[in-house]
Amino acid sequence: MRVSTVRSGAVATLMGVLLLAACGGTKAAKPPAGASTAPVLTSGEGAPIPPTPTPIPAFPPSTEPVVGPPASGGAIVLKSVRMGDERGYDRFVIEFDGKSLPAYWVGYGTTPAVCPAAPSYTSGPVSAPTVTGATVLNITLKPATGHGSAGKLTYPTQIDLPYLTAIQHSIQTCDSNGTVIWALGLPAKLGFRVSTVGNPPRLVVDVLQP
Repeated sequence: MRVSTVRSGAVATLMGVLLLAACGGTKAAKPPAGASTAPVLTSGEGAPIPPTPTPIPAFPPSTEPVVGPPASGGAIVLKSVRMGDERGYDRFVIEFDGKSLPAYWVGYGTTPAVCPAAPSYTSGPVSAPTVTGATVLNITLKPATGHGSAGKLTYPTQIDLPYLTAIQHSIQTCDSNGTVIWALGLPAKLGFRVSTVGNPPRLVVDVLQP
């Protein structure tokens, strides 16, 4: 009878535990104030799944010229020039040495813009610049120069990336008397936007892909 009493007690204890769990007798610990209660998804070895990226705002369809603020002091040196394919647009970036940007004007023209004084934009025989494309987006920088203290360029003066659909061709058409001009050849008059970035200072021109 002693064995039967022990077994009966064990069964009663087990039934009590199950009844308590079914009735919600055990309270979950409350999260600290201000803590997020949203579930956290994980993948692989516990690595969090990155959140869905924020949709890119609609590209402004403006084709009007963009004029930057005036600049003072000596000519600002161009450090590098590059372009590439982004999502929905082609990007052209000019990076400058130092901590500031020159004044800039970005707008469409019927032909590539050239130096306002003498056409000294080439080191060889003087010839009118040509740009591949149906129209030209000119970028004029002042005061600026492509030659640093060593008197040498640190970037290419012409960039062609066949896989780009908006910027078909880019060429520097002037580097003289404190003025630098770049001409971008486009297949049509496409919408574009201009922005600036600091540290290091950069001028960014985005052209909507056709």
